[in-house]
Amino acid sequence: MGSEENYTKYRTEGMQAFANNDHEESIAMFSHYLKHVPEDTISLLSRGSAYLKLERPEAAAADFTRVLQAAPNNARALHLRGLAREKQNLDEQALGDFDSAIEQEPQYGAAYLSRAHLLAKMGRVDEAVEDRKMVVHLTQRNIETFANDHNVWQTQHMQVESGMETELNR
Repeated sequence: MGSEENYTKYRTEGMQAFANNDHEESIAMFSHYLKHVPEDTISLLSRGSAYLKLERPEAAAADFTRVLQAAPNNARALHLRGLAREKQNLDEQALGDFDSAIEQEPQYGAAYLSRAHLLAKMGRVDEAVEDRKMVVHLTQRNIETFANDHNVWQTQHMQVESGMETELNR
């Protein structure tokens, strides 16, 4: 066969097709790439996501499981496999995946939101409320972090302008 570089165009085309919501084409391109580079976890995650978008949860779960065989602590693969399993009505397994994703990445807001939805569906409302509170907390913290980062930039920008005005006034 050829080297990985010879097939990189298929991965790139798969990502571009996914971004354009052409999930069938995305799957075809990733599948071609994965025939030659079967251990590429990014392509497996991406193809699994395309399968999920096309309501093919069994195929999606299989790709996410392959990622987890290579990288057992991959929170994103755990979360996505949980979504696939929930679509298959495997609620307990989905819950286990969401729990594991949060355990691996305690600030993973999407996993909390998915778990909250599943818990509510399972009638475990109090637990769902707690997860929703965590989603709100993480969202507020992210907004504050963004605002603080922006304010740091603005403060530095104003210092530069002040320095320029001082130079101009000399």
